[in-house]
Amino acid sequence: MAQTGPFVFSASPVVSNPTDGTIMCDSGALSRGPWLFGITGETDVSLVYRVVLVNAGTELTRRRPAAGDIDWLQPSQEQINQNEIVRVLIVGAPLANVQMTLWGVLIG
Repeated sequence: MAQTGPFVFSASPVVSNPTDGTIMCDSGALSRGPWLFGITGETDVSLVYRVVLVNAGTELTRRRPAAGDIDWLQPSQEQINQNEIVRVLIVGAPLANVQMTLWGVLIG
């Protein structure tokens, strides 16, 4: 049976009227290996957010959840390098209240 861990959980406060590039969630430095990540959040209006690997300069995904819906990004596996950071960033400057949560677990 494969072992899992460690686990990271980063929940933002409710942010009113975030600006472009506002960091909603940050994993901190991660250990190398296959990680499973998921994101959930809620907002007053439709907005765009993106999930990035900071050190690699790679965008993992970009999403536009509908206004008032609880958005659930299905967990997906990514191979992460040592000390990589996963961030959830706002795109644009929505006039909204936004809350996001990032979680991840090392699965290898």
